[in-house]
Amino acid sequence: MSLSQAPTVSVPTLQQLLESRYSDAPAVDAAYDIPTLRGIAGRGSCRSFVDAPVPDAMVQVLCATALASPTKSDLQQRDIVLVQDQTKRAALAQLVAGQAWVAQAPLIAVFCGNNRRQRLLHEWQDVPFANDHLDAFFNAATDAA
Repeated sequence: MSLSQAPTVSVPTLQQLLESRYSDAPAVDAAYDIPTLRGIAGRGSCRSFVDAPVPDAMVQVLCATALASPTKSDLQQRDIVLVQDQTKRAALAQLVAGQAWVAQAPLIAVFCGNNRRQRLLHEWQDVPFANDHLDAFFNAATDAA
């Protein structure tokens, strides 16, 4: 098959992608219809998984990469708890009704905000913790998210 005979692939416009997602999609000026925005607007997810464990080496790389992401004031206020135990995964699945795949997953990664680390550093250095207010909670929650 020559290049001229190759089938053409229809790429949806940004307008079409937004309209497929939102009943009240805004009008999109052609100048804004760029690949990056089309990629974001066309993003979706599928909860279909291979029935095989994720290799430990891959989990370690994924966690290390996730923990390398930028954080509020570089305080690293998040942790990842890996849950492999079937009973614990089933208990977590009860918290997210309608998502049966959670109980069937061989591994669940739970991302937790943790501002205790910062408090401990202050305690170990015998320095008063000056940020003891609601902002500390939001910073850790945002880091985990």
